Amino acid sequence: MKKVERELCNIVKDLEGNLIGIGLAEPKLLDKIERNDKITECTLLNDQTGELNKEQSGRTKKLNIRKLRKKFKKKRIDTIICATEEIALYTKTFVKDSIYITKGTIYFYGEDLDLLENIQEKYKRYQVSTKQEKYGQSYLYVVEVKDAKNHRIKEIGYYIKDTVMNGVDYLSDYLVH
Repeated sequence: MKKVERELCNIVKDLEGNLIGIGLAEPKLLDKIERNDKITECTLLNDQTGELNKEQSGRTKKLNIRKLRKKFKKKRIDTIICATEEIALYTKTFVKDSIYITKGTIYFYGEDLDLLENIQEKYKRYQVSTKQEKYGQSYLYVVEVKDAKNHRIKEIGYYIKDTVMNGVDYLSDYLVH
């Protein structure tokens, strides 16, 4: 088990309320989530398994990461734990949706520092407190969303800006090759 996953196991021990886990594949971490009785509702999302609920372990259901805002209501989720590799394609929509649905803390972990810095830049727009820690080759990025300020018109502007920037990046990559 990696150092960052051990730290996540320690974090999961103290969690309470609602939890969304995206891309959690470590069996010991999933076991800690299952043993924690203070977690009232747990939704695990993964590209391979779809959605696995703690209460309905027999059913699996696909949930698109882009539609998190429709599934979960405003400020209903206490904690999100997320592997950065799972949301690499969805950072443009995931950041605004996670601010909308979360009232507590968001944890990102992964080895890709560039992606974490991109995510950090997008969260800074919402005036949230952030912290980044390094564990071996992996990183743990903590976002406190309690005092986040979001506005629908600003979100649309950020979405357009991110889309244009992605288009410019793809065009520059195409021209270089």
